[in-house]
Amino acid sequence: MADVLVAGTIRKLFVDKHFGFVTRVGGSDVFIHQKDHRAVWPSLTEGAAVRMAVIDTEKGPRASHLELA
Repeated sequence: MADVLVAGTIRKLFVDKHFGFVTRVGGSDVFIHQKDHRAVWPSLTEGAAVRMAVIDTEKGPRASHLELA
């Protein structure tokens, strides 16, 4: 079964620390880390529209797939 992609916007990127947060449309923030999204990471900027699959982890929601919208 394919992952369901949800829309969001890059809220904050900590480039020097290799992580950031995406605000989901109609939902809470989702954690993103550079190691999970190496191909798209250089293209990300705060405010950029993205689509992502979200997984629930012990530490909260995390993007398992991220692409520019």
